[in-house]
Amino acid sequence: MGVKVINTVRHDGKIYEAGQIIQKISDDQAKRLTDMGVAFFVDQKEASETPSVQLTDEQQQIYADLDTAYGYDELKQVAANVGMTFKGNISKKDLILQIISENKVGEFLEEEEE
Repeated sequence: MGVKVINTVRHDGKIYEAGQIIQKISDDQAKRLTDMGVAFFVDQKEASETPSVQLTDEQQQIYADLDTAYGYDELKQVAANVGMTFKGNISKKDLILQIISENKVGEFLEEEEE
């Protein structure tokens, strides 16, 4: 079990931005964050979808923004619309990482504003 933060929070000396998931958290700490209204519980499957590669703080924020802004099917559609190629069964996590690695983020943010 993990929690997904709604607002920026500090946990164990690390700052988590909105949309990020805290996986390594005690039940008491998770309950405290949810009671404060700054996080909500997520199941283990969703918690495991956070990126396992090392991202910069800026990339982590971009990851969280894209994860929050787009559903899986919509993300795949926009990726195809901007000319990206990927496996049809790609996970949302891997697609977001590919968007970041191919420097296509600007095209997604433009698409979102339309």
